Amino acid sequence: MDWESFNGAVFGGVIASLAGAITTLFLTEKSEDKRAKAVSAKAKEALYVELADLASDLEKIIGTFYTVYAKYKAFEIIGDSSKYLNQITMPRTISLEIMRSLMENCYSDLTKEQRSALKTLLYINERISDIYPKTINDVRFNRETANVRDIHVLLSCFCSCYHNLSDLSLQKGRFKLIDKEPMVVLKDVLVSHGYSLDERFIIEHAARNVS
Repeated sequence: MDWESFNGAVFGGVIASLAGAITTLFLTEKSEDKRAKAVSAKAKEALYVELADLASDLEKIIGTFYTVYAKYKAFEIIGDSSKYLNQITMPRTISLEIMRSLMENCYSDLTKEQRSALKTLLYINERISDIYPKTINDVRFNRETANVRDIHVLLSCFCSCYHNLSDLSLQKGRFKLIDKEPMVVLKDVLVSHGYSLDERFIIEHAARNVS
């Protein structure tokens, strides 16, 4: 074999090896991309299930916490702590850790409005985490000094979370953000659950739930 033929054979071998490496890399990347998309799709479906579960949990929390709010509001209006504050049951709060993990695994496959609503949920939950420990401590140990305004803020936060969770889980990819004031959301959610911010209703509800 002459030198020119030898160089040609070597060069051809290098090109063939390089082409093989590129093909392998392409197929590997394609396989990994396919796997990543499958993981993301599974995470998104699991996310919708978790959102529905959280909304269901919040329905119970709202019912219990509305009674707490009604008792404190009745106490603020009428007084008589022995009647309204004798038995107070504080509900547990929700955890968004599973939601956060699933959201991270399918973030790029969510719409901008879905991502915005989920980030709002995380922010509201942080507010709940800031206020709830002191409120529950006051209700347990300093019952008459618990701040009614904080209880109202917590009720509003729970209702806002429920509103977003319910819409996200039901509408899925069709979800659209609706710009509503927190007070409007609070009233809408309470009415949908048979409650009201009317003072007479609140006092009657509190009276029905005293032991």
